[in-house]
Amino acid sequence: MVSFCRVVNAVIHEIAKRIVHICIRHSGYPAEKTEIYAYGLECGMADLLQYLILGAIAVVFRCPVRLLLFCVCFTGLKRNAGGYHARTHFACITQFTACATLSALIAPIPEPWAARGLVLGCAAALFLLVWRNAPIAHPNHPKSESAHRRSRRVSIAVAAVEALLLPILSLLRPEAALAGALGGLCAAATLVIPNEKEVKTT
Repeated sequence: MVSFCRVVNAVIHEIAKRIVHICIRHSGYPAEKTEIYAYGLECGMADLLQYLILGAIAVVFRCPVRLLLFCVCFTGLKRNAGGYHARTHFACITQFTACATLSALIAPIPEPWAARGLVLGCAAALFLLVWRNAPIAHPNHPKSESAHRRSRRVSIAVAAVEALLLPILSLLRPEAALAGALGGLCAAATLVIPNEKEVKTT
């Protein structure tokens, strides 16, 4: 498994590097920024692969709405709140895909009344986690004080919107709302999972 993980990461890195070299050769961009461009392209390729896999899962298990709500609620919080980051692209794809798929598959299991109660619990928990901990900066990109304040405001606003709208949605589509609530809760939970070098601006 470890060797397969390394192969996937190496393939993504090599493809990104070659594409960047071709672009630099034909565009005149500074060659000294090759690694920066390559890393950005790697992240984009990993995201694309991740969502292609989720798209296939949505078709196979017929749960596109639940997966979409999980991704929207997770990404909406994660983008500003920060938190735990996997060490490799493969680990990131694997962990996110597993959480999204499990959430989408277990969301229809509870009875509607139980699902609505779980949505309320998840909504309260995600808001409290974000209020108490957000934002956690990426170890390689510490935030300035002004950026920290802005990220905190946006994170709390997004958490509040999710915590208010998901219980309302649960009155109509409890299974979809539960999948979204689990997405938000997963994002909020990454705030208390330490990175290798955790950085929190105060």
